[in-house]
Amino acid sequence: MKGSERVRLVVVALVATVLAYFSLLAAPDVGVGAAGPLGVVSRDKWFHAAGYATLGLALAAAFRRRSAVGTAALAAGGAVAYGVSMELLQGPLSARTLDPLDATANAAGAVLAVACWWALGRRRSAASPFSRS
Repeated sequence: MKGSERVRLVVVALVATVLAYFSLLAAPDVGVGAAGPLGVVSRDKWFHAAGYATLGLALAAAFRRRSAVGTAALAAGGAVAYGVSMELLQGPLSARTLDPLDATANAAGAVLAVACWWALGRRRSAASPFSRS
């Protein structure tokens, strides 16, 4: 394993650890106000989406040697599975609740970020003078 691969895997582990900490150990919603940007979705849902977007992008970077579609599917699927796992682990905790809307925000953030990563990669390769026509 090359050093750069190791670094990418360490980043994935760090992001996953931070998400686990805030999902399972930190006091719920500390410092989180009710209204989020645009006042439509609560702020905690934005935090969920951003956290799992970060995990999805870290996974995409870690697995980027595969095909672009395979990498995107693996990264989004892995981040969504991790987000659902964190919600399921919260169910039995007294200070937490299993919230399907949190799981939805996790999944939305991961899928949207990885889809943007994939689309930007396609656009970049299409604009390359070395791409096939």
